[in-house]
Amino acid sequence: MTPTASPEALLPALLDAFATELRRTLGLVFPPSRAQAFEAGIGRAAAALGEVPASLLLRLAAGDGAVIDELARELTIGETYFFRHPHHFDFLREALRAIALDRPAGAPIRLWSAGCSSGEEAYSMAIAALEALGPVAERTVAIVGTDVNPDCVARARAATYGEWSFRNVEPEVRARWFERDGPRFRVADAPRAMVRFAARNLLDGPPPPLLAGDGAAPGIDVIFCRNVLIYLEPAAIARVTAELARALVLGGWMVPGPSDPLQRSPELVVSAVSGMITYRRAHHEVALVAVTTPARVVASVAPSVAARPLPASPLPPVTVIPPRDAVERARRLADGGDLAAAFALIEEAVILEPLRGEAYALRAVLAQARGDHPAAAADADRAILLQSGFAFAHVIAASSRARLGERVEARRHVRNAQRLLSALAAEEGAPGSGGVTARELLHACRQLDRSLVSASAGRASGGRR
Repeated sequence: MTPTASPEALLPALLDAFATELRRTLGLVFPPSRAQAFEAGIGRAAAALGEVPASLLLRLAAGDGAVIDELARELTIGETYFFRHPHHFDFLREALRAIALDRPAGAPIRLWSAGCSSGEEAYSMAIAALEALGPVAERTVAIVGTDVNPDCVARARAATYGEWSFRNVEPEVRARWFERDGPRFRVADAPRAMVRFAARNLLDGPPPPLLAGDGAAPGIDVIFCRNVLIYLEPAAIARVTAELARALVLGGWMVPGPSDPLQRSPELVVSAVSGMITYRRAHHEVALVAVTTPARVVASVAPSVAARPLPASPLPPVTVIPPRDAVERARRLADGGDLAAAFALIEEAVILEPLRGEAYALRAVLAQARGDHPAAAADADRAILLQSGFAFAHVIAASSRARLGERVEARRHVRNAQRLLSALAAEEGAPGSGGVTARELLHACRQLDRSLVSASAGRASGGRR
């Protein structure tokens, strides 16, 4: 008889133990918003392997590969489609043209889709290469796609896709690069031959050699690692970032997803061009973070780097701006919806001016927009410590603490915010809020306080039943 999980099996202590082991083995973290999916995924994995969750945990802790694979199947999200974020592929085409011009004719170019899911990204890279370089790409461009989920890798190797994978693809593009296969579509021979796949955890380092005869894997020219790091804990992000940086050739590019956290490495130059963050491996250790709007680059450059610039690239030249201006520029970027560039710029502002409370408050707002309420609450607390009387930071802290279920702390911040805001004129912009008036913030505080009181009353009533 196959054992099944009982309701008592998934007690909080057991879930915490699973979370700890999955953080260690796969680097995955599960915020409260994914708690239900986390518990359900463990239950499905246990059922698939004929185990109760407690036994599954013991096998996971022992490093059982079958358990790790099954949990990866159930707990990772494989949402993807062809040419997702089209501007990333515009960037790739330009980068490939620049790389091809800088190399001897016929020299190999290597690309990596890190966290490839079911393969749409890797095949999109192959098609972009063919569009940028023509038929020569079939002989010179080699692509590897890796994913921790072995089922995703199997689907990628099958290279057949349904209509949903083409929701961002023009009909003429599909007609050129795909062949009808019953109700589905199969990747055409040319792009399919350029790509191979492997099941691999990013914490295990770079993929195996891309080309026969490579020996030790040579450097990768362009890495796409998109919407993967958002699921990893900070220590795992640091490890993966270091591995990705080392996998790149000098001058090679890395493209993250728009929601991925900013990665820091002494080997990487970071930039945000027209709302798109990219990284480039420097020719020597650097300390450079660049953020661009369409017309210019905003950056701080270490003197040694400025004296020995990187080779020519598709990016515009670097211009240095004062860090105080960076907060207002980041706010304008965020107001315009360019959250990725705003986050990159405010990260730099915090580094350059670590005692400015407004920078932490804006970073807290951006963290809230990404659903990262622990980070938002922590940054709001920093802002309050640095600037006494910072009403706006109290409002941010209150809203994030409320989302985290920390009602006592949230109400304390609400009271502090109301006290400070009452001292301002109703139509006066609250300091550090980007123009939000005291009246608007007081209204938000009253709404939040009512919801907190209601939630507390509901809990008390439930406890008396």
